[in-house]
Amino acid sequence: MTGVFVLLLRSDADFASALARIADRIGEVAAFTGWTLVTAAAGLFTHMLYAAPPGDCGRPPHFAYRCEPAPESTPAIPTSRLVVPQVLPSTWVMVIGQVALVFALFVAVNVRSLFGGDALVRAHGSLTYAKYLHAGFGQLLFAAVLSICLVALGHRLLRPRADPGAIVPGGRLLVGAEGALLALTAVTVASCAQRLAIYEDAYGASRLRLGVAFVLLTVLGALALTAAKVVTRAFRAYSGSLAVLLVGIAVLASSINADAYVARTNLDRAARGRPLDVTYLASLSADAKDVLAHSVVRASPALEARLTAAYCPDRSHQDWRSLRGLGRCDR
Repeated sequence: MTGVFVLLLRSDADFASALARIADRIGEVAAFTGWTLVTAAAGLFTHMLYAAPPGDCGRPPHFAYRCEPAPESTPAIPTSRLVVPQVLPSTWVMVIGQVALVFALFVAVNVRSLFGGDALVRAHGSLTYAKYLHAGFGQLLFAAVLSICLVALGHRLLRPRADPGAIVPGGRLLVGAEGALLALTAVTVASCAQRLAIYEDAYGASRLRLGVAFVLLTVLGALALTAAKVVTRAFRAYSGSLAVLLVGIAVLASSINADAYVARTNLDRAARGRPLDVTYLASLSADAKDVLAHSVVRASPALEARLTAAYCPDRSHQDWRSLRGLGRCDR
């Protein structure tokens, strides 16, 4: 699991260079020793599975990998009633702790660039806004979602098989490790949101960037719900809360006039002296026709004529699907 997160976060150049420096310092001897220990541990684990004495199927098998049928004189206990821990908290805290260390190393390496913003882009001549945004953006989001799934999976495995609704076990160490992982994940997601904001300020809004903003909002909401699940171990409405969150985000996204928002945002940028992509503005649907009353449009007859032709086409040459809200074009 730790290797998966390392591979995802290696898309960041600074993190990859830090890993290379660590590998150089460790050396081949340490790497050989690590692989030897991993191989020996895997062999020992396999040997213990098959060498363990078989337990009684009619009783809770504590450490037995196999079981033998109970004698006929002993009434068998249904398997569904057996309280068998699926994973120990001490085992799972090692998994969460290692992944949290990977995120901690990522944040420490990128502490100056995570929220550098415009100053960072201007300070590096070779770094553009596009490179700053796209540098591992998708991998970071996927790693954030995967960390949420990892914590949720751990809570499922920590519960006994016979009582899925029981309180999730785990001491302060496990709670701290899960909380640290979610906090570091939230830092990376917040960095993604800030990068998207400065990218939109530099190049303007678009429907794709608005959709990415809703994805970030969904991930942050899921992080908050997972953090509540970590603190409140008896929280049983996690799945339902996630469903409500997704429905709420979907309703919010569907209630927003995306084209009108994009057009208004770009025109507001133009009012502040920023460049305006007229071609993209004219490619929006008729839902953006309310911006025809914007001061920037009214101040430019050529722009007004082009947007009017794009948003208010001749009704005689259009079918009903392109006539959404044509009443707003009437003067």
